[in-house]
Amino acid sequence: MSTPSVGSRVVDWIHDRPFDRDVAIIGLLLAVLLFPLRFVLSHLFAETLPLVLATACILYLFAWRASKNTHGRRSGLGHSLATLPTPVARLTPAVTFLGIAVALVVATLSGERSPVFHAVTALTALSVFLQVFFAADEDLVPGLVLVQILALAAAIRFTAHFTSAGFIGIDIWTHITKLAVDLRETGSLSVMREHASRGAKYYASPLYHLLVVATSLMAGTALESALYLSMGAAMVLTLPLVYVAGRSFVPVRWALAATALFAFSDHVIKWSIHLVPTSLGVILFVAGFYYFVRVLNDRDPRDIGLLVFFIVGLSLSHQVSAFIMLVTIGTATVVQYFVTSDLLYPDVSTRDLSGLLVFQTGLLTLVWSLTPYRGETFTEVMIAKLRSTLVESAGLFNLQSTPGSGGGGIGEQTPSIVDQFIPYIDVLGFMLLLGITVLGCLYALKSDRTSLARLLLIFVVTVMILFALFLPIMGVGLFLPGRWFAFMYLPMAILGALGLGYAAKNLNPKVATMVFLLLAVGYPGAMFVSTDATLDAPVFDSDQPRFGYNQAELTGMRSTGNMVSGDQPVYTDSPYTEVYRRTEVNDRATMLFVNPNTSETVNDVVVYRDYHTEGAPIFRVGDQSGLIPVQKHDVCGPERSMLYANGEVTMCVGEDPDADDGGDENQNSIDVPSSTA
Repeated sequence: MSTPSVGSRVVDWIHDRPFDRDVAIIGLLLAVLLFPLRFVLSHLFAETLPLVLATACILYLFAWRASKNTHGRRSGLGHSLATLPTPVARLTPAVTFLGIAVALVVATLSGERSPVFHAVTALTALSVFLQVFFAADEDLVPGLVLVQILALAAAIRFTAHFTSAGFIGIDIWTHITKLAVDLRETGSLSVMREHASRGAKYYASPLYHLLVVATSLMAGTALESALYLSMGAAMVLTLPLVYVAGRSFVPVRWALAATALFAFSDHVIKWSIHLVPTSLGVILFVAGFYYFVRVLNDRDPRDIGLLVFFIVGLSLSHQVSAFIMLVTIGTATVVQYFVTSDLLYPDVSTRDLSGLLVFQTGLLTLVWSLTPYRGETFTEVMIAKLRSTLVESAGLFNLQSTPGSGGGGIGEQTPSIVDQFIPYIDVLGFMLLLGITVLGCLYALKSDRTSLARLLLIFVVTVMILFALFLPIMGVGLFLPGRWFAFMYLPMAILGALGLGYAAKNLNPKVATMVFLLLAVGYPGAMFVSTDATLDAPVFDSDQPRFGYNQAELTGMRSTGNMVSGDQPVYTDSPYTEVYRRTEVNDRATMLFVNPNTSETVNDVVVYRDYHTEGAPIFRVGDQSGLIPVQKHDVCGPERSMLYANGEVTMCVGEDPDADDGGDENQNSIDVPSSTA
């Protein structure tokens, strides 16, 4: 009889260990070690991440211990939560639809998505979550809940479009009023290659513009309406794919939870109202991710073909989105080799994904090598920028401070309490989602309940967090971290649903009920009012820039732009200047220069809008920029001649020998919040 070797004894010992519990303990210790970072760094995530990690690990350890002692408490719905009485559970769908109707009325009467609108939609989302979390199995109607999620998501998104004149955001003005218009008028993609700005890179990735133009031609509508009919509707109709993807990992109840978490998240809402190629990237990524999961579970040739179709679509739509899909497939390939070892997961079946990785790598290399960008190819520019970033810019904690939300104009007084809390409100929803994602990761790590697809979720979320959170802290912003969140929310929502199912089954009933109520109330409440989800009408309108416009502002922009010569810059706030430039009404529109001591302006041709006093306009102060509200008499005082006024927008001129100090040198590098780019 042979004696087991040391190696085999080590493997057996590892297999017998409660790996999930060990990782939870390590995570808790890591959170304790990271806690002092709040006293060294002023970055918001240095303050919040250790608390979220510690809380999630503690909850998991409590649930793990309870599962060992009781083998899980079970009620009629397979978990320990309280249940809604049947009459209440059957009434909540009516409450949801009533809430949607009230929200639409509020938006119509107020002419914007007002704070009251967000309060009503948050309460309506609470009604949805109550059904998902607390309805008994016999009272839960999955199809009806899914319809409620879609209806509320559509109401939130389309009210933003219909209460704003023109478009919401910045880049969209170039994509629709320039690229799409030129494409429709010429019928040729070559017009994109000739575009003087960064729009030239869409010569090799024109799918977004082709879809909008084709919809416009087939429906006989304007490009703006075609955009909402195609991209706007698709951002809502893609949500059922999140549900069916979730069903590959969790039961019906928690797949509905994953769908709601994704649909109500701030960055998904953002790309649903700021409809740019990133939005199409999110749509194709959700579809591609669903078929990628199917390929991991069952290599059906049809699923592989559809996955390849969406990979090609991403490559022809948006460079960042295609790169995120490449990272996802590359991560899965690494995971596949990791689990082939008998050390941790000997029973997990694998799939050979190297072919998909090689295919997409080759395709992107070809497409990007043909993509014109700043006088070179996209590949050449990105390699040069990466080299420059790594050599010159990257450094640990280069971005150790969290930008204030405003109110904090340069040279202003100490920020108010509201100013200080806005950044925390902005990340609250993300932190709640991250907390339940950690729960799901810990649950999926246990070898007897994991799979290749579950391990993929864990590693994909980890890698995406690296790109979205940690690389920016190190000073590397080349990969546009703000674009990653909407994509990252998909695997996070599914993992979060996995964690919620485990917590509901094993946590103390009172603790579990409190956790789920906190999530049901706090998650939509925070996500709906965050800066990213309210580009059109910020809740804290004096502290957060607005990227939507009313009809008077757009009329004033066109009129004032046509009143000055082409070589004369118009001075106003950002992002209003972007609309001037991207619609080519005034190519030299520049941020207004404001005297930090007197708040007076020093430029020649200036455009004032009421938003300068009532909102959070971005002006130049020296060689920087900040949110500085100004009064009309500071911009268009009696010493200036008024040339135009329509009630909300005023243009005036005045002789000023220092006007050049306002500078044209920065007119092409206006400082606007990166999240809207």
